[in-house]
Amino acid sequence: MLDDFLLFVEVARRGSFSKTAKALRLTSPTLSKRISFLEDRLGTPLFIRSSRGLSLTSYGQDMFEKYANEVLEINNALLVKDTSLPSRFTLHCPQNLMQGPLYSALSQFVALPELAATDITLEPANANVLLSQTSFDMAIRVGKQKDSAYYQKAVGEIAVALVCSKACLSKEVLVTPYDKFPEHDKALQNTYNNFTRTIKTNDITVARLMVQDKMGVGLLPMTEVQQLLEDSKGEYEYMSDILFNRPVYALWPNTQVPTGTASLLLDVLRVNKPTALNGQLLKL
Repeated sequence: MLDDFLLFVEVARRGSFSKTAKALRLTSPTLSKRISFLEDRLGTPLFIRSSRGLSLTSYGQDMFEKYANEVLEINNALLVKDTSLPSRFTLHCPQNLMQGPLYSALSQFVALPELAATDITLEPANANVLLSQTSFDMAIRVGKQKDSAYYQKAVGEIAVALVCSKACLSKEVLVTPYDKFPEHDKALQNTYNNFTRTIKTNDITVARLMVQDKMGVGLLPMTEVQQLLEDSKGEYEYMSDILFNRPVYALWPNTQVPTGTASLLLDVLRVNKPTALNGQLLKL
């Protein structure tokens, strides 16, 4: 309806359907139909059409005088291409990625000269919060994304394998942050069947800490194995090859092409893709 009101203003300015249609690259029948639709919605005619030409009704004149300038100003503002980067940018990313393998890339991103005047908010969270309940410019998510409300781009893969301390208290105990993934249910079930006891936690970092404390064999992504390696002196070992890979996606709202700031982040991630995101086992 607002677009049709803009057409009404353009016709009223020119006093002609044919001149307006030509200026806006519309056909005259299409323009006439849009104005008729607007008049039906308003419940009153806006124009008087006669052999002498086109004129505004008293109601149409009143609407034009009240709103025409404001509508044209808003439309002109929307048509002006803003090449500057926005003053704010918010990224949502799992905490284990942000503090681990993505930290170097994120540090390079926030230090880009192009973003010197941009306020950046990094929101770490291991839980996959509902994106519809929060405000963000880009989000990093692990696993297959089913939410078609956002545009997405794959930025890597994370391998998942069994790993434990060589001094593990019991290799019959499985420590895992995973419940089920439909695409990996068979691999997960076969893994669970090989252990006499399972300790399940909904936080990946907690699972890694339990492996550090030698409480069992961890079913861990390479992001967490990388954290183990930082303080490791050859004290860990793999109990399996890669069981499966989990894709990592960057998601953003509203437009098919990411914003300028989001594109800068994607470029940094592409150039500085960390080892833990390449879908391979890290060397222990």
